[in-house]
Amino acid sequence: MQYPAPSLKNDQDFCRALAHIQGEFLAIHPFREGNARTIKLVTDLLSVQTGRLPLSYDDSDAGKKKYIGAAASAILKDFQPMTILITEALSASQPS
Repeated sequence: MQYPAPSLKNDQDFCRALAHIQGEFLAIHPFREGNARTIKLVTDLLSVQTGRLPLSYDDSDAGKKKYIGAAASAILKDFQPMTILITEALSASQPS
């Protein structure tokens, strides 16, 4: 499956691209444990490589539940919840 190449300079397109990457990675579920941690590290690397800071995810219980819901949606090709979550994580990573 091919996706149009997004402009990674635009935060909105960048977050949408990361949501697709996370969804595809989570769909193949390559590891018995640690899939979310691994893909978060991969997307942090992509973030840093594009001149951004690593993403700051909400690690509270509510944040973890939100991530699980967004991941389930992304696996089913509904990337909007994951895009929102990543946008929030990118925003939270910015210095105040």
